[in-house]
Amino acid sequence: MSKKLKLQEVLQSLSKEELIDIIEEAARDDKVLERRIIVAYGGYEGQQELHQFKKLLQAIVKQYQGRHGFIEYRQVGGFSNELLLLLNKAAATTNVLAAQTMTMLILEEAVEAFQYADDSNGEVGAVVQEAIHALGDLTERRESLSIAAQYAMFDKLMVMCASKVFDDWDEFRLELLTISARFCGDQVLREKLNAELLKWASVWKKGDYSSYAYEHVLRLQYEVIGRYESEEAAERMLQSHLRLPIFREIAIAQAFEQKRYDYALQLASDGERKDRKLPGLVTKWKTLRYEAYRNLSMAREQRQLARELLLEGDFNYYHELKALTQEDRQVVYRELKEELRHSRDCTKARLYVKLILEEDDMEALLEHTRSHVSEIEEHAAKLARMYKPEVLEIYHSHILKQASLTSNRKEYKKVTNLIKAFKAYAGQEGMERVVNELSGRYSSRPAFLDELGKLK
Repeated sequence: MSKKLKLQEVLQSLSKEELIDIIEEAARDDKVLERRIIVAYGGYEGQQELHQFKKLLQAIVKQYQGRHGFIEYRQVGGFSNELLLLLNKAAATTNVLAAQTMTMLILEEAVEAFQYADDSNGEVGAVVQEAIHALGDLTERRESLSIAAQYAMFDKLMVMCASKVFDDWDEFRLELLTISARFCGDQVLREKLNAELLKWASVWKKGDYSSYAYEHVLRLQYEVIGRYESEEAAERMLQSHLRLPIFREIAIAQAFEQKRYDYALQLASDGERKDRKLPGLVTKWKTLRYEAYRNLSMAREQRQLARELLLEGDFNYYHELKALTQEDRQVVYRELKEELRHSRDCTKARLYVKLILEEDDMEALLEHTRSHVSEIEEHAAKLARMYKPEVLEIYHSHILKQASLTSNRKEYKKVTNLIKAFKAYAGQEGMERVVNELSGRYSSRPAFLDELGKLK
């Protein structure tokens, strides 16, 4: 039997002319291959290199789009990998400005691809993030460049930030502005960036409450001022923007760091009043107010707020509440248990179950499970230690109820899975009794009988 040759061995046996013929024939049928060879081995520099790189990028897009101009889900992975290979090519380019331009071309194309590719799996989005990260890495190479080249890098970033391709992608534009802030050691560039930040802040500002982009572009401006200008200027900006949650949070963090707990308390309390219509923010300010009470040793206020936060859904504050209680801690438990037991509020109902589980109150858990039969699946193991007959009774009721709701084989299988779980407590004999009972009730459903028969 002849030895199977490897491709490398075959190619090594061919003459230069034969290899050229093979490559030319392959490239005639594959324009992307042709462009890739030209870019990799053409020896182009400067504008010619960029021109060939752009043509390769266009060839890749055209190849994957096909006649319909859209990249289907199954092809997006290959397309994204091609773009990542181009990013690697750009990163390996010794000319930093050329590498930046190449990376920007890929970034723009990847963002545009959101409109012509099915990116359900997030692969194009990953290319966008890789390209932005690559631009950040290239910026770190700026110190080796002349001042003129650094200015050119910065100006290209500003042009990219203004590109309409990012009009629906504020988060990407923000990342580019953040990268641009690395040039702010130079006063001229810092002033240019500050003008851009003010422009985008004006664009993104919306009414009394801000958009994500508006808050974060102002925060970037604040960070630039704090790092490159003066603490006094940064503090003035911070104080003038306390209406924005991101700045209020910074101010509170600084107050804690400086042990100005009274001021932290004031800021948190003011935030609650100001943002009273925004529950998520109110909870944030309450948790910070709680920390201020802790640091100020205001135990009574801390205990009251711990109870409030607990009843709003954060069970961690139950442990805090118990730790703050001087009297019998079981009194706290009994009071909360009574308050939560009959509540129709979903949050408080969940808290009630967490509470009785935390205190290992099996009697209360059994009572709860009797009125919420479907939860027997979750609590059976714990309850069976003390209330096995009751567990069997509740489980049996649950199985019968679920069986009454079935109408197809998929649902029948769910019931048989329930019966299998029931077997762990009822044993083989108990399981068979349930199977026989259901077989009698649903004798006119052959599919159900077939599934039940698999349990015997």
